[in-house]
Amino acid sequence: GYADGSIAILDVEERPSTAHHKFECVMRKERNEGHNFAVTGVTWYPHDTGLFVTGSFDKTVKAWDTNRGDVALAFPIPDKVHDVQMPAIVHRHNLIAVGSADRRIYLCDLTSGSNQHVLSGHTEPVNCVAWSEQEFILASGGRDGTLRIWDIRRTASWLAMLSFDEGPRV
Repeated sequence: GYADGSIAILDVEERPSTAHHKFECVMRKERNEGHNFAVTGVTWYPHDTGLFVTGSFDKTVKAWDTNRGDVALAFPIPDKVHDVQMPAIVHRHNLIAVGSADRRIYLCDLTSGSNQHVLSGHTEPVNCVAWSEQEFILASGGRDGTLRIWDIRRTASWLAMLSFDEGPRV
């Protein structure tokens, strides 16, 4: 993803034979074909390289079909997207975790096309999200100086929090 909103997929399978090797671009979408503002996150679907996900400051998350070269699903997010992640191993859900400038984490469902599940608790924008090897556990880092651990099956708030100011809480 690029700062101007464009995206590209490069084929990096072949090992470079020279120091100045150029990788082949297999898909490129220019600004306004990809996103309108900076692309802030890119992640591959774990079960199939035919799908990847991008997030952007244009307040959208897009799931791309690499075979057709177009958007398969688009999720509107209320504020700028700071990060998108899919878990490496998934058996029971197809959720994209989205860290947003509005202090929330959105869980976008590739199966239903919905982004109704929201995790709240940060007091500043969510800068990053990361899935655990346990598929229902998610970590988030916010500009508020906290790292929060979530069990997405629970409707209650976070499981644990590490704060630069206060120390750990459970």
